Amino acid sequence: MKAFWLEFKSICKNFRFMALIFILICLLAMLFTQFQNERAVEHQHVIRGNNRYEMSSNEWVEFWEGHYRYLQKHGVPRSIYSAEHIAHDLNWYRYEQELAQEISVAYTAKDWSAYNLGMAEKTLINWQFLVNFYSHMDERDLKYFGLDSIPTPENYYGENWDAYNSVLSVPDGHQLAWFYDNNRFRMFLDRIIYSTSYYLYLAEKNMPPTSPSDTAPWAFLFNFLRRGLPHVLGIIVLLISVNLMHRDRAFGSIKTTLQMPKNRARYLFKKISLGFTASTFIVAIPQLLTFILLGIKSGFKGIDTPVLLTKNFLTWSLSADEIFELRDYPWFSELGLSKYAVSWLSGRNLMESMEFIPLWQFLLLAVVMLALFTLFCTVVALLISVVFKNEILAQVAAVGVFILGSSFNRIFPKLKTSPLDLFTKADVIPILEGSHCSTYLSSIAALIIAIILLFALSALIFRRQDVQ
Repeated sequence: MKAFWLEFKSICKNFRFMALIFILICLLAMLFTQFQNERAVEHQHVIRGNNRYEMSSNEWVEFWEGHYRYLQKHGVPRSIYSAEHIAHDLNWYRYEQELAQEISVAYTAKDWSAYNLGMAEKTLINWQFLVNFYSHMDERDLKYFGLDSIPTPENYYGENWDAYNSVLSVPDGHQLAWFYDNNRFRMFLDRIIYSTSYYLYLAEKNMPPTSPSDTAPWAFLFNFLRRGLPHVLGIIVLLISVNLMHRDRAFGSIKTTLQMPKNRARYLFKKISLGFTASTFIVAIPQLLTFILLGIKSGFKGIDTPVLLTKNFLTWSLSADEIFELRDYPWFSELGLSKYAVSWLSGRNLMESMEFIPLWQFLLLAVVMLALFTLFCTVVALLISVVFKNEILAQVAAVGVFILGSSFNRIFPKLKTSPLDLFTKADVIPILEGSHCSTYLSSIAALIIAIILLFALSALIFRRQDVQ
């Protein structure tokens, strides 16, 4: 064990080790700057959305107040609307006017509990409108929208609905005509339901809403795993691991190992362990430093932020319809940190295929996959170093393997994000969200099988090599 840590210490002193860490730090800094710019745009987008909602509510209040004033002055309605209809809709839109003002004020004041509660009420209103809209359809029409039944809030939340309903206090909107405001139908039902649950959870935890460009410590870590690390993890592991055996060749210490065939497998295991450990440190050190700096700046809360996880992550394969939709007609929707594939061809019921889990649970699943992918790349680097005894050729081959592996889904489009596309396993976030054609379980199995086969091939070639 002491020899292992001495060799690992020499790797850490190597220029390549420090250079890769520096490159990763630069990548993190670039992404942080990019996220800050995107965050400013998102902030303005949210403000404009709140203003539009407030202006729309004001217009509807003015509309019904005009009808109400005419009714009070002349004693009869001036249109087809009855007195009861005018009174009901006026009260409703006054409620929405007040809700819109509360949301806008809470967001400006960063009162996240009030803001999230207001947004949950807003999305629940849209939910009521869609339920009212779907209630006019028969079973055949519902099938067209991928629904077997109308998912009402009462049915969706079950025994928890009474508690949620008392907190939200949304008045009955079933009497409202669904065609009054077409803007309410810009959100699909799955997004409305997920949004309601998402804001209710944030309101309970008094947490700010998150986004794909969030720079809070835990959110930034999640976003980096989606938008940064998958693009560089493979090449980092290959470059740091491919020359470990060549170092021994250069110093002549490998000759002693090759003279003892029984110790060759142990020697390979040691090199794999060194490459895996060094790669882990290269990836972990910059992220840890960034995490600490961001935590000092904005606090370390957010580990229990809700994120979406596909319920199919432990199945072996997806259906042919789902694969066809994801591969040929991808269409995605974003909510908080999450991004999920919207179903519109296969008829999948997304309400039954996705669920919210705390961020820390999601990250644990992601770490398992990333560790296996790192081990896979380490074994690939070992095989290259066994085959190519020249260090420069080995490095060129490592870069070529990375380019080929990263371009696999472009060379063979029909195999895009399938279990055979091993270099996409670094992109673990979409796999856990169900946006890949391969599931989490099949991806893990593919990596384990590839690791075993590649190591066996490396050991076979290494045992047949002569002492030179």
